[in-house]
Amino acid sequence: MKLTEQEKSFLLDRVKKIAEEKGGKCLSDSYVNALGKLEFKCSNPNHQTWKANYINVAHNNSWCPCCKRDKQEQLNRAIQVAKEHGGECLTTEYNHSKDRFIWKCSNPEHATWESRFSSVVNGGHWCPNCYEENGRKKPKKKNKGS
Repeated sequence: MKLTEQEKSFLLDRVKKIAEEKGGKCLSDSYVNALGKLEFKCSNPNHQTWKANYINVAHNNSWCPCCKRDKQEQLNRAIQVAKEHGGECLTTEYNHSKDRFIWKCSNPEHATWESRFSSVVNGGHWCPNCYEENGRKKPKKKNKGS
């Protein structure tokens, strides 16, 4: 399917907004298609620019490969996501996004469970017991004030 110039402009603007939401920038001035490489820069001035396609950034939540390799930052992300759900990340070491982490829900009646870092942090999954109790709907993150 061939995109119109208006559609290409819309998608380029969209990926630029996504990059800004992640604290970075899309440096590309043109959009070819969903698999065409675009140039990005994260907020870390010490990290190089890199190229990624629209699908990976917009739909697969991919971002800076240098940041991705920063294991402590990833562990901190897991801890923060757990806190946003009112729970805890009980794993103390990050090696890879496909590693299974141990998570604890804010509901004391729910047992701890294992789930991949990528499922919880990137995929938005949380406590499987809450998921069942909520009629198989993802639980909403708790407000910071609650």
